[in-house]
Amino acid sequence: PEPNEPAAPAAEPAFTLPSADGYVLGYEADENQNIDGLLKACAETKLECVRGKDIDELVNKGVDLIISYSNQWHVYGVWPQIQNAKAAAIPIFMLNADSGEEGVYNLSTLYRSTRASLEWMMEEMGGEGEFVYFNFGSNGYTQEIIDEVLAAYPNVNATSMPASYEEESLSQESIAEMVQANPEIKAIWSNEKQMDIFWAIANVEDTERNPLFICNPRLDDLSAWKDWLDADPDFKCFATIQPGGTDYEGVYVALFYLAGLEINPESLGGKYGNTFLYDYPIITSDNLNEWMGKLDSLEEVEYGFYRLPAMTPEEIRNNWFK
Repeated sequence: PEPNEPAAPAAEPAFTLPSADGYVLGYEADENQNIDGLLKACAETKLECVRGKDIDELVNKGVDLIISYSNQWHVYGVWPQIQNAKAAAIPIFMLNADSGEEGVYNLSTLYRSTRASLEWMMEEMGGEGEFVYFNFGSNGYTQEIIDEVLAAYPNVNATSMPASYEEESLSQESIAEMVQANPEIKAIWSNEKQMDIFWAIANVEDTERNPLFICNPRLDDLSAWKDWLDADPDFKCFATIQPGGTDYEGVYVALFYLAGLEINPESLGGKYGNTFLYDYPIITSDNLNEWMGKLDSLEEVEYGFYRLPAMTPEEIRNNWFK
């Protein structure tokens, strides 16, 4: 620097990862699972990562920690194997679903976002009236959330509709017929085929009021939502943006955990208090136009759905660890 010019502030110390030496991370994934994010993080962290067909196989291999690719179906079926991991004192990081078992941490927004969509409907209904829902496959994970929310809204009259994957239990034609025959229905919720409901109701004529429903975070679907909103400023819909990099993030969380970093208790929540909290977007008709202008900040994944990009290692450490 020139004479009398103050020196530049010292640079922040570079972010350094804990050593991965000696740790073995096991991951449970079926043969069709996209594991690119996990493999990328394993290479970056230099963790030894081994694959297993299920949790039991990884327990038998004696890994230090297990990452389990999960969903609303898997999390129920794998319960007995979680008990075996607990008995072996092997922690599990569950991706994309929530388990309440001791020794499990979840990287997921599935519970929170499912519940948020139902609560949005209940509030928009004014807490009363006719509500119809489709729970495809009679999924127990989903049904528990539905029941929890309905218990808080006793003046909502809920009807569970048949929702089978084998039969055409929900089609645009059947939804249109139901809405026309039952104008008192205020909302229709489903965990599958949401846009069939969208287009069915969009094509129903001579209705004084459309029932509420859920929209998908895909470009075509968001554009259709915008077109409807432009034509009818009172039109309401709801969508959430899910995390897209839970496997990448899970490897870094595993490394920090194995290295002894303390989890920030304020970073955990969910139904069981053991789910890492994501700051995930909720899209409604009030902020749809804003999100249409910043879709490039999201990541496009399978079938054109938008997801949150994976956090950086520094963000993971700063957001979730002390």
